[in-house]
Amino acid sequence: PVGNHWVLSERDIPSDVPELENYEIVLWGPEMVSEWLGNAILRGDLVAKPPQHANESENKSLPIKEINQVRPTTIRSKIDFSTWITQRGLDGTKSTPVLLEARLWGVEGNLIGPDGQNESHSWSLFEDPWSLNLELLDESKSTQNTPELRIIKPEQTMWMAEERLQSEAERILEVRRKEDPIIGDIKGPVRSMLLRKWALNSQTASFVSNPAYIPGWILQLPDKSKILHGSNGRLYDIP
Repeated sequence: PVGNHWVLSERDIPSDVPELENYEIVLWGPEMVSEWLGNAILRGDLVAKPPQHANESENKSLPIKEINQVRPTTIRSKIDFSTWITQRGLDGTKSTPVLLEARLWGVEGNLIGPDGQNESHSWSLFEDPWSLNLELLDESKSTQNTPELRIIKPEQTMWMAEERLQSEAERILEVRRKEDPIIGDIKGPVRSMLLRKWALNSQTASFVSNPAYIPGWILQLPDKSKILHGSNGRLYDIP
């Protein structure tokens, strides 16, 4: 019919498609479709889930087993891909959405107070090997609906060594609390507001690594292909 049309093709579209009068036709080949879908998934506009194939006959005969399996966590992109590309004059650059491998550390341990007090806690720390960073996970900025995309692994040397991991965890998880001790002097008791340190005992804490990912894109730049980091907006070489 006459009017506007949007055609999605599973096959490559020839370059010599004739123009038709009274028709406004937009043609997308498989590369544009996959790019659009990948960007929509990374933004969270679409949720991609693997198909579930249930066999009713097997379900009736086999007992159901509970399996404790940690679902991978993916942080949400902090950059707008289209804006980032436009601001750098890279419109038209071919891109492929990917996931950058990271780690989510489940930490269980004790905070030791200034007078030997002992408090048990648990935390989630997100390790980004690409930017060499460790931080507390903001669960409002992450999702467990991880899309099925190509996963890019960092170089092994980019991961934190155990000693540095413990040191960084101590720094991040240290807290200072207001206390109101009474200090005696010649004129009588005086109240002094103090901030006293509660520190993680990293030697007795447990660190459990779980899968995590950062959204990213492979950009086919004129000189060489690069990885665009979806959290800090920086470019990295492909390992």
